[in-house]
Amino acid sequence: MTDSRQPEEPQHRRRYLQVLWAMILLTVIAFALVITGALPPVFIAAILLIFAAIQVALQVYLFMHLNVGRRAYGMFFGMGLGVAVLISMALFVLLRY
Repeated sequence: MTDSRQPEEPQHRRRYLQVLWAMILLTVIAFALVITGALPPVFIAAILLIFAAIQVALQVYLFMHLNVGRRAYGMFFGMGLGVAVLISMALFVLLRY
């Protein structure tokens, strides 16, 4: 009896390492943007939010194994994320004006 998952193991490890390095790179870029102040604070905040969303999506998709689960898991997470984004936008508008 052979384990059918064994040949795929290095590929999964490689994918985890690629995602890890991508998240480290996004974090380094975010720190560099804040420390240097190269852009106006509004643009930095927008870029940081985009980087955070990318990192959350990568974390959930790969490390929480939504890529191998049922499609419903991804839909439930997506709906929760959508509601969180809408609430955040509403709070931003309410507190800004």
